[in-house]
Amino acid sequence: TYDALTTTTPWRDGLLPDEALEIMMRDAGRDLDPGIVTTLVNMLGRFPLGSALLLSTGEVGVVYSTPSEPEHVLRPVVRLVLDSRGDRVSSVEIADLRDRSERGEYLRNIVRAVDPQTLGVDVTRTLYR
Repeated sequence: TYDALTTTTPWRDGLLPDEALEIMMRDAGRDLDPGIVTTLVNMLGRFPLGSALLLSTGEVGVVYSTPSEPEHVLRPVVRLVLDSRGDRVSSVEIADLRDRSERGEYLRNIVRAVDPQTLGVDVTRTLYR
């Protein structure tokens, strides 16, 4: 189901990974086995490797790794590709979305997933250079 939802076909564009997981979570218990959906989300993370995310700081990051703890599934580690002004980040900068300020507030939050192609972001180069 995940593969079918994220694959582009001649009749429709594939969904972003987080959109596919959202649909699957909504259908869990109705059309899909909830245990299998939960296991898939825990394995992939809510935002799978390579997902591009707009952050509350205005930065854009690509999911670099997902914490293994289920309680942190919404707080992946990202490699920043665009700064808050929309300029490309020239050096490797990693941000762990679990990081908090001294007051206990998260430093960065996810606003939404974005299509990396519309931003000119090459996910493969971002993850493997």
